[in-house]
Amino acid sequence: MNIKIIAHGKISKGPELELIQRYMKRYNRKLPKSNLNTLDIYEIISEEKDYNRKILQKQKEEKKYIILDEKGVNITSVELANYLNTLSNSGIKDISILIGGAHGLPSKIKENAIKSISFSNLVLPHKLIRVILVEQLYRAKCIISNHPYHKE
Repeated sequence: MNIKIIAHGKISKGPELELIQRYMKRYNRKLPKSNLNTLDIYEIISEEKDYNRKILQKQKEEKKYIILDEKGVNITSVELANYLNTLSNSGIKDISILIGGAHGLPSKIKENAIKSISFSNLVLPHKLIRVILVEQLYRAKCIISNHPYHKE
């Protein structure tokens, strides 16, 4: 299964971008027993209103998508890995994960998501949430592959 992160804004040079690139490089390496293949990030650089309009248009292309939302379900790393593995095993080849702007995602997007996930009850900056998301996706791939990165 291929995963595409669609996010508002662009992350410029800095420690957040370096961490994102590091985890994406790790993620995109082949791991045995994993059915999670590639990870890409698509940044939509525009005002938040334009982003929301574009994401509503993109919704037609993105048949199956997950959203990150502060009111979403809190899940563990293992639960995320199991969920992604279940999606992949059910025949889903591509999934998108949408990250909203400062005011969140439009309600129509939220209503049609297959899952709404929250990584914290705290409101986190967009740069950090991308780092956390990419790291958690790498961790999920490691969990599925029984790679020693994840420790319990």
